[in-house]
Amino acid sequence: MPNSRIAPTTLRALLAASLVLSGPGAGAALTSPALAFADEKSAPEHSESEASATAPAENEPADSTEPAPAEDASAETATVPAEDASAGTAAPAPAASAPAEDAEPTSEADASAGTVAIVRGGDRTEYGSLTEAARAAQDGDAIEVSGALSISEPVTVDASRSITLRATADTTITRAEQFPQEGGKAAGMFRLSDGASLTLEAADPSSGKLVIDSERTDSNDAVVTLRGQSTFTMRAGTAIEGAQCSWKPWGAVYVREGTFVLDGGEIRNGFAMRNAAVAVERGSTFEMRAGAITGNRTSYSESIVWTKGTVRMSGGSIAGNSSNVSSDGVVHVLEGGALSFTGGTIGNNPNNTFGVRVDARGSLELGGQARFEGTDRVSLAQGAALSFASAPEAHTTDDPIEVVLAGEWPAGGVVATASSPEVAHAALECLSVRRAGTPEKTASVGLDAADQRRITLASADVAALFDLLDNPFSDNLGLRLRDELTGPDALDDLRATVKEHFAGVDTPEKRVRLQQIEDIEHYAAYLDAHRDELADTVRELSQLGDPWA
Repeated sequence: MPNSRIAPTTLRALLAASLVLSGPGAGAALTSPALAFADEKSAPEHSESEASATAPAENEPADSTEPAPAEDASAETATVPAEDASAGTAAPAPAASAPAEDAEPTSEADASAGTVAIVRGGDRTEYGSLTEAARAAQDGDAIEVSGALSISEPVTVDASRSITLRATADTTITRAEQFPQEGGKAAGMFRLSDGASLTLEAADPSSGKLVIDSERTDSNDAVVTLRGQSTFTMRAGTAIEGAQCSWKPWGAVYVREGTFVLDGGEIRNGFAMRNAAVAVERGSTFEMRAGAITGNRTSYSESIVWTKGTVRMSGGSIAGNSSNVSSDGVVHVLEGGALSFTGGTIGNNPNNTFGVRVDARGSLELGGQARFEGTDRVSLAQGAALSFASAPEAHTTDDPIEVVLAGEWPAGGVVATASSPEVAHAALECLSVRRAGTPEKTASVGLDAADQRRITLASADVAALFDLLDNPFSDNLGLRLRDELTGPDALDDLRATVKEHFAGVDTPEKRVRLQQIEDIEHYAAYLDAHRDELADTVRELSQLGDPWA
């Protein structure tokens, strides 16, 4: 077929038309240098100013090749890393005209197909938009909503007002077509400040739910941002859906200053560079009492919940979240941060290495109903603190809590503390500890004889004896046991050492060590009975290649 020539002006028009997006959030995407994700497997291209910035301030893994961040920097002041090849490429920004960032928003009343009313005492007053109702609401008011609502600007709650946003039927809140932009991307949807309080709830969760749907519209802001010691609560029947901050370290909720309470709501199907669900700064708090954090994804790190402040999890689940990398924790506790995990479930998060990662000078407290599922484990840096508030009831010796020690942990060092010797005893029964590395190796732990509230690493002498069990052969062929294992009472002495070290506590490691001794006994007997036959199967190096050997 002969080549045909298309006039440049015609070609430009065709290209521009092919790149124009439709639907809610299209206007925001057109003025942004990064289009909202259409492909889960690729990250959007960012602006030149972002591309030249350094990595976000967060304690990186020890083997990270990224520049060392400022340790005291907050997530808010963090800059973004230079984009690498793994992030993929996105379509270029279209040449079509776009609305100015400071353009006046359109009327949200025209774009909404729902109802909004303030309920105060026995009175009910209808409003044309949610933002208008939020401005008019007084302390203690409830704003009742239903149907499809689109907001033309961020909903602001301030001046110490306490407001309840209640769905009386199925309700979805989205951004209007010409929602304001900041930094070339859509602004956040809800902003709390000055000691304000906002509670999301459904009047009857079985018949009507309240969903804040960000529709995967790319933003530099979290969907909900808390400042000025404000409080945000999500109750049963509410959800934040589809948050997206493709090149910022937060996604659904950013607790800059204040308290976020998840008490039955859901944070789901969001995407961020890191911390796709919740990011908590120093002096702030996240309480997870019930509900779910699920279906979220990150590209630059594994963390879905990130804290330099305090996280208290007593119920609910963090499950089904994924990442492009697997070197961090689904819940990442940084220096100075604290996680109290007393109930609920962290687990079954695909492509992850750890359910919880605790950095040096961070802390993790485990309670009786805390449950790790699947392959989700705990990464504990040297200098981090692990404690047991009560006896673990959600794990057993056959299904233990798995802890991996990162960094240089000295022999005899304290791995964990407990509220009492009885709790320490119960914790040791369902605790499996390994040292990080390739491959990981078992780390022997037991009760401290001087203070039985402490679980410590084995002394150097005990560790050396256990090394015999891990490496029982003196040759590379497995035909000769080490001399220390062949004496008349050598294995009986080792068995006594194992029992003494674990002080009568039935632990996962104790079972492994006793099984190792039993295996060596059987193998020693086999070697004695078949030594000559086994030796005859060995070929010398000079015989290799000899067909008659």
